[in-house]
Order: sequence, then structure tokens, then C-alpha cells
Amino acid sequence: MEALDFMDYGFMFAIVEPDDKLINLEVRQNYLNAGYTNFRFDKIEMVRCQDLFEKLAAEGRPVRPEFTSNYLFQQTARNVVCPDVDKVMAQGEFYSPDFQHVSIHAFGCNLGDECRPEADIYNFNLESLFLNSYVDLNELDREKMVKYDVESKHFMALDPTVSKTSDLFFMKSLINLEDRIFKLLHGEENFSILEQINSFDYFRGFAPNTPRADKWYGSYYLRIDAN
Repeated sequence: MEALDFMDYGFMFAIVEPDDKLINLEVRQNYLNAGYTNFRFDKIEMVRCQDLFEKLAAEGRPVRPEFTSNYLFQQTARNVVCPDVDKVMAQGEFYSPDFQHVSIHAFGCNLGDECRPEADIYNFNLESLFLNSYVDLNELDREKMVKYDVESKHFMALDPTVSKTSDLFFMKSLINLEDRIFKLLHGEENFSILEQINSFDYFRGFAPNTPRADKWYGSYYLRIDAN
């Protein structure tokens, strides 16, 4: 299966930045081979979304307005961060020769004595936004048929005693339309979209004496559906 760049489909995601005295946020581009026998990752730099929106607009690569206009970005009291990268890659599955995906991790605080009590994690939600695309079959203007929508915010209520994980599966869809009745479309129309199709959630406990900074309280994995 070929590697897929989410950014080719107008994809974008955002995360409400946590208090670093409670959570250490880390976003990764992961590269693996079959069975995790060879694993490496690059950290994805996360920057303030509004700064990124202005930068990309100045470069002539504006983020979709369906995303930038979301009310979350209007809440100035909260810092929302986005990936400052040109590519977000996904490929294959666990047993594929090449397996790529993006992961978002809420690690425990690593600031030593400056950390807040671990029990405060009970009051924290890992919040994320994802931009989805779809074809609106009720739209007759082909230039407007591909629409974008912000997925309902993902809330992951964290628990200091367990590690929670949510796998988010996306699928590339090729849609072919041909109007043989009303002739409102001229010939065939082809659209490629990227859509989130399902998710799988699970959790597990921590091994005894796991250092706080090594605990993954919550994680999202952005993967391609290989079925």
C-alpha cells in the first residue's frame, strides 16, 4: 500500500495545549516495519494555530476556513496548537512491510518538583479537532461538491491510573459521478477525499513503579484503514 499524505486532502488537526506542569504533550510521525522490529519516529513541532494560519496564508497556502473559523480558536484564554509540518503521512498496518502513522501522546509531567499533583489529571481532558472531507451529492456545482467539516471534538477524559488509547482510522475514497439523466454534470467527475471512517478505543493499566514522565495517560493514533 502506498504512503498517503493527509495534507494533500486539506487535512488539519489541532490540540488544546495542556499545562506542562501536568501533561507533557508529544506528537510523532512514526515509522515501523512488520511487527515493530524496527521503530523510529520524528517529533512533530506543534505551534500556536493562529500563528500557523497567518504564516500559511502569507505563503499562499491557507488552511480551510471550515477549520480556522471553529469557535475553539476564538477562545483566547486557551492555547490551541497545530502541526507545523508540510506532510502528515500514513501507510499500511501493523503487519505491513512499511507502517507509518501519526500519534498524539499525553505523557506525564517531566518537570520534577515543579509538577502539579498527579491526581489533578482527573480534571483534565485531552481535546482534539480533526478536519474531514466528503462529497455532497446534493450539490450540483462540481466546484463545490467536495465539502469540509470539523469532526466533533474528541474529548479523552484522562485517568492517572490507566493509559487510554483511541485509534482513528481514515480512508482515501475515489468517487466517480456521471449524470445520464438530467445532464447537470458534463461527462464524468472524479473526486478524491480523505474521511474518518471509524475509531477503536481501549485502555490498560501501568506497570508497577512506572516513572510519571514515562506514563502515556492518553494517546490518539491517526492511521489508514487497510481493509
